[in-house]
Amino acid sequence: MDRGNYDQATVGAGAALGAEHYAALYAKGRALPLREAVALAVAVSVDDRPVELPGAHRPVPRAGTLTPRELQVMRLLVEGLSDKEIAGALGISRRTVSGHVETILGKFNVPSRTAAATYATRHGLV
Repeated sequence: MDRGNYDQATVGAGAALGAEHYAALYAKGRALPLREAVALAVAVSVDDRPVELPGAHRPVPRAGTLTPRELQVMRLLVEGLSDKEIAGALGISRRTVSGHVETILGKFNVPSRTAAATYATRHGLV
């Protein structure tokens, strides 16, 4: 990506997310270890086609594949809440939340909560 495309993408992301939310997410991204940042970059597609991750056996599904409860968990995950905080907010056990998070990671075929949050945001799930 050349500098002009980068600048255009960051302005667009800031406008879509709001300046404060964008700044917080940008800071989280800058703090990622290189390996996780690369995995995340691979998991995010340029368009709405499914993304094939290296070593994956299936593509990342399109948006709209989460159950209503998984969607609730995903929304709170995107806000940066821990499993314990999500459990408290939804009135369910932390173990149940952990199960939902694992299911979401599997459905999106992504390696981390961060990658799942990015995928969900990118595809308009939240």
